[in-house]
Amino acid sequence: MGSTDSAAQIAWETNHSDFLAGSAEDTAGRIVSLLLRDHVRNDQLGPVIDRMRDGYRMEFERFLETVLRANPHRNVQGVASLSLAQFLNDRLGMIIECGRSSSCCRCPPAFRATPRCPKLENQPGALS
Repeated sequence: MGSTDSAAQIAWETNHSDFLAGSAEDTAGRIVSLLLRDHVRNDQLGPVIDRMRDGYRMEFERFLETVLRANPHRNVQGVASLSLAQFLNDRLGMIIECGRSSSCCRCPPAFRATPRCPKLENQPGALS
């Protein structure tokens, strides 16, 4: 099994695991660790990167930033850049929404249980 096959398997695992922070099973955290260790320079990361933009885990931000810096393939860098921007924008929206609502009804329970992201709280328009 080569590097491309491994990336395809990781993409499948990523799409079939629970991606909410704080879940009892830490499959996503283990996947991110493996990706950072073995595949950060792979040219087949597009599907994995695309899936991470919809997650809430801080590991995803770290992974997307690392791919943006370390991956030599411009198409992968482009997907990572777009996914990171969407990830951060979604997280900022959640922080703003949670700050406006005492019940925070639309935020996933796992997001409410995680510490707020200081990078996003200091953005213009974010609630303190």
